[in-house]
Amino acid sequence: MRKLLVGFWLVCLSVSLIAQDSNQDLLRNLQEQKERGFQYFYIEALRSKLWGRMDEAFNNFQQCLQFDQDNALIYFELSNLYFSSGQTKEGYEMLRKASALNPENRWYTLYLANLYLSNNQFTDAIIEFEKLHAEDLTNKVYIYRLAMLYTEVKEYDKAIEMYEKLGVIIGETDMLKQEIYKLNSLAGRQEVNLKAYKNEVKEFPDNPINYIRLGDTYLEMQNAKKAYANYEKALKVDPEYGEAYLSFANYYQATGDTVQMIAALKTAFRHAEVSMEVKKHVFIQYLVRSDSDSTLHSFTQNFYNILDSVDAQDAELNNYYGNYLISKQQSQGYAYYEKSLSIDAQQPDLWLQLLGYYLTEGNLEKVEEVCNNALAEYPEMPEFYFYKGLIISEQENYPEAISVIQNGVQYTGENVQLRLRMLSSLGDLYYQVGNIDSTYAYYEKVLAIDPENIMVLNNYAYFLTVQGDDIARAEQMSGKCIERDPNNPTYLDTYAWILYKKGESFLAKFYIEKAIENGGGENPEVLEHYGYILKGNEETDKAIEQWKKAIELQWNVEELEQQIKKIQ
Repeated sequence: MRKLLVGFWLVCLSVSLIAQDSNQDLLRNLQEQKERGFQYFYIEALRSKLWGRMDEAFNNFQQCLQFDQDNALIYFELSNLYFSSGQTKEGYEMLRKASALNPENRWYTLYLANLYLSNNQFTDAIIEFEKLHAEDLTNKVYIYRLAMLYTEVKEYDKAIEMYEKLGVIIGETDMLKQEIYKLNSLAGRQEVNLKAYKNEVKEFPDNPINYIRLGDTYLEMQNAKKAYANYEKALKVDPEYGEAYLSFANYYQATGDTVQMIAALKTAFRHAEVSMEVKKHVFIQYLVRSDSDSTLHSFTQNFYNILDSVDAQDAELNNYYGNYLISKQQSQGYAYYEKSLSIDAQQPDLWLQLLGYYLTEGNLEKVEEVCNNALAEYPEMPEFYFYKGLIISEQENYPEAISVIQNGVQYTGENVQLRLRMLSSLGDLYYQVGNIDSTYAYYEKVLAIDPENIMVLNNYAYFLTVQGDDIARAEQMSGKCIERDPNNPTYLDTYAWILYKKGESFLAKFYIEKAIENGGGENPEVLEHYGYILKGNEETDKAIEQWKKAIELQWNVEELEQQIKKIQ
């Protein structure tokens, strides 16, 4: 009996082992399927990204999470897709998840930290950079970033601590010392700086900058007398030390002596030993201060002239002064933009500002000149193709205008609004050369992107009516325009003309008169339409009256004179 029991348990044990092996095989198979599924969707997601099919890529990355919901790489990829589509909140959420799931990957944390920094989310950036710093205590970039960030949030002691850590790694440079002194000043500890600068003067009595720094500290502590004495000592040590005059200018400003302040600035700006970068920095500061000081404002041109005489090829100087004059509503500022561009043509934003100014002024010759010059430097900027095309169309050279704008459309990229404007303009231009099929084709391209584009709906409706093509659709499109802008005389005129062409003259009169009431009476084409609609309502005298008004505006003179003869 006992043997039978032993045999029985041996059988059970063998069955159990077989089942266990079977379960392990099943688990292995499931894991392999899971990995294969993940790899498939991951590769498909990458392929979709490569071909620019972002919605498809997003769906494939989401499928990856069905197989591995804790994969940091997938959350990182999703964060990039969210950010690229403007969904910032979701992008941050995915990136934070990637960083939390794989904290060993510093790239995720660094990417998140830099994003916070670029969006001025300083407190969040500090948290991430502190994590990075804890993992790599000697990384200079992390330490420097933390010093800057702590300065931004006014935690000056922590910022000093970071600069001191940096000093241990790279050595105590003068730049680091000055940063610490600035922080002491911001924290209200000028006495600490005063003591340090006095020691610098004792240790290096032949270096004029130490006297300047000591003097600046005294001036900050409102001890003008000792400040001035130290500035004089700096010039005794080195009579050619031009930057002393900048400190003298600050002294004279603090003591209310504007005349001497201006004289000191002029001396500094003319001085060969003061770098142009320093001069420009001071110049900008005084341009800002001149907003509230009319005396300074009167000297800005003089300051610019001095600096320009020192370096007539400084594009940045002309940029600064142009900005200043434009902020004062002085249009001559744009002349300085032009000078800046003649020195350095690689300034796309400046070309666009210049273009905008000449468009506002209605100076079509200068608009074309700017477009040509800008395109020579930036052949892939679509704005310049667009406006150049419009200028050429004003010269009634429609084929060339079409060619120019068509060349530019390919560069519109994500600028959907500009692409729509260019496509709709091409539709208008093709109508001018009598290619109605291309006109319709370009309008259809616009409506495929923006079905509610009111200007294209109006023009499309009008041209369909004039050509006698699908007047029912024309009425539908024109009706949309009236719904969205019920007092626009152009849209009202189009709708009235459609009704007239349908034989509904009485209703057409209602809409054309509404167009006239809303300013359409100054448009000769509206007046012409009004005449035909009045004629359709058997009001011939009134029709003649409207046609004569259109003729006075030199509109379709020969045809309208014939119409008048027919009914007189």
